[in-house]
Amino acid sequence: MASKIAPLLAMSLLLFAVAAHGAGRSCPIDALKLGVCAGVLDGLVSVKIGAGGDDCCSLLGTLADLDAAVCLCTLKPPIDVSLVFNACRRSYPSGFTCY
Repeated sequence: MASKIAPLLAMSLLLFAVAAHGAGRSCPIDALKLGVCAGVLDGLVSVKIGAGGDDCCSLLGTLADLDAAVCLCTLKPPIDVSLVFNACRRSYPSGFTCY
């Protein structure tokens, strides 16, 4: 009986470890540097990106898509963060939601 439970227990521990690894991510970029992206978010409300868009896109370009999404969510933007991803020609992580 114990030999049948061992693989199930091992699989459960593995799935728990994988799920816990992605939880609680934080932004690896200094919040002050993200100020250039705040201007882009304001500009996107009128669907126009100014010169600040290049600065924001190059800053986010150093990050993986999920890390970039986490960083943008720290700004608590009044619009959908996926618009910034589209403006920077990046792929918004599927299933990701800002909270």
